Amino acid sequence: MTREELTRAFLSSKTNNFVLQLPTSYGKSKLALQKIEQWYHEKCNILIVIPRNVLINNWKEEIVKWKYNKYLPNVTFTTYVSLHKHCDKVWDAVIFDEGHHLSERCRTIMTGLRFKHIIALSATLNKDLLFYFTHTFKAEVFHIRVKDAIDADVLPDPKIILIPLDLNNRIDNQVIEKNMKKGALGSVKIIPFSEKWKYRSYKGPLKITCTPRQYYNDVSNLIEWYKERGKHNAIMKNMWLHKAGERLKWLALQKELIVKDLLKELRNFRTLVYCPSIEDSLKIGSPCINSKVGTKSLALFNEKKIKHIAAVGMLDEGSNLVECKVGIFKMINSSDRLTIQRIGRIMRHKSPVLIFPYFVNTREQEIMEEITKDYNPELIVKLSPSLLTNIKKWL
Repeated sequence: MTREELTRAFLSSKTNNFVLQLPTSYGKSKLALQKIEQWYHEKCNILIVIPRNVLINNWKEEIVKWKYNKYLPNVTFTTYVSLHKHCDKVWDAVIFDEGHHLSERCRTIMTGLRFKHIIALSATLNKDLLFYFTHTFKAEVFHIRVKDAIDADVLPDPKIILIPLDLNNRIDNQVIEKNMKKGALGSVKIIPFSEKWKYRSYKGPLKITCTPRQYYNDVSNLIEWYKERGKHNAIMKNMWLHKAGERLKWLALQKELIVKDLLKELRNFRTLVYCPSIEDSLKIGSPCINSKVGTKSLALFNEKKIKHIAAVGMLDEGSNLVECKVGIFKMINSSDRLTIQRIGRIMRHKSPVLIFPYFVNTREQEIMEEITKDYNPELIVKLSPSLLTNIKKWL
């Protein structure tokens, strides 16, 4: 379905409530405003629910951009956290931006929220929320996948550069810590990885020196142990998921040098790097956007005063990037939602390039196989780390 066909179908529908599950950059906010214009030619009370207050300006810019300024005086913005404060009036229309944030708590609040129409916007609603909107509010769903949007020429077909890496198994530069909780008896004992099994029953604090590959394998064994027990134990399941997330963050941290080399080669290209933590984003040398330093660098980037930025979380939703051609995924997430949102930031460019340095024979390789299966294989290239000086020819 083309964008024009979807727009016609959406605007011709007589349903009162809608879910627009469309890819990032598809134009969800414009469609929602068009529908409100169709419902109400004159003034109306609109509630726009957003994940974070920093997205208010983005919405105001969209409203002005599409020439719906007349509605602005009667638009109220609120976060999902503050949704309960708006049950004291009847809303002509409620827009749930990034609707996947509608938690169980918010759904309880919804029983007291009075409205005539709702429109939920998201690229990544799960089945539970789809069921909620369709069965509770009889919402009509318009769903377009990223692949379908690319095939219909609504979104550009990105080039994907994969850089397979090997975890070092020669140099002992990692430490596995055991029994290091406060109050553990005895002094810390430091041993090499080869002696690990001699101390498997040791109860005192222990540090085991090892290679990155040995560290990864040790963590993976622990994750599998938690995963097996997590089938019937909620605490163990939470430990499994937590450790699995920590493993991906650790893998991302091992890519500092390769990402710095990439940024040198891409110094003339507008580039965003997705990082695993605030501390890590500070190390790669690009201006940062995170909860500690805020979004000042985003403004500089969009004004084209700088070419490189590094982000931790704050650009995942609702943020517009001006002509950002290259996305470097230092952090590779297992969450489909995060991956779709982060790729979507780069898909706003007319010829986007996605770069994924990843470690082979790790969880990252499994995730990459899932990510790439929906994209044009003719535009996917594997590049050896030793050939980074040739990367510009693929851009």
